[in-house]
Amino acid sequence: MITYLLFGLLACQETEKNGGFSSDGTLPNTSSSGNSGNNPTNEPSDTQNNGSENPDAPFITQLDAYFSNFQGLGDVLEVHAMYTDVQDDLENGLAYVAYSSPSGSENFTVPIDGTNALIEEGEITIVFQDVDTNSTYDFTVSLEDAAGNRSNEETATAVPNGQ
Repeated sequence: MITYLLFGLLACQETEKNGGFSSDGTLPNTSSSGNSGNNPTNEPSDTQNNGSENPDAPFITQLDAYFSNFQGLGDVLEVHAMYTDVQDDLENGLAYVAYSSPSGSENFTVPIDGTNALIEEGEITIVFQDVDTNSTYDFTVSLEDAAGNRSNEETATAVPNGQ
């Protein structure tokens, strides 16, 4: 099981990236909701859209996942969701994250609160520790804004360095 870190712990730390987008911040601790599949049990009933049916829903334009190294923490895995949101109300929303790797899979929600998931204009960042940099991780992410509008799902794969 990988865990995500709280962003307050990583602020002002130098990073050594292996590609993708950068962000400052710290990392969160996994709050597994026990959900499975793409229909979390705490999903509002009116958010069964894919981002295009509901004009108020956020829309993920790109999802990136890659390994990097944070000074003092070591190897981490960063997931960056680039998004558009006309209402600009993702703060205090949720990120629904599912991942799989050779060692297992898990589904959980991450609060978009600047501590568990960093929110910047057009980008949500979640950082995971306790990762195996020799393994491939597949992610599926969707976002829910503070009003309960659910985005489309996007996928990304973090591959070991040099592959």
